[in-house]
Amino acid sequence: MHKAESAIFLHCCRREEQAAECRRLHRELDLASAGLTHSQRAQRAAAAGAAELEDEAERMQAARDAMHSELAAAQAKAQRLQVGCS
Repeated sequence: MHKAESAIFLHCCRREEQAAECRRLHRELDLASAGLTHSQRAQRAAAAGAAELEDEAERMQAARDAMHSELAAAQAKAQRLQVGCS
């Protein structure tokens, strides 16, 4: 093989190696992007779930406060009835 042919052969081999490395890097990038997308979706779902739990906790607190108010009113009424019956 002449020097020129040898140089062309080496150049072609390097190009094939570089193309293979480029394809490998693209696959890695695709996998990383897919993983990131999945992670972002999971994070958004977790945030939405946390927001729902916070809303539910606020509703439960409001219901608890309303029940305490009703209990206090019922106790006051019971005291008035007891005083009226005495």
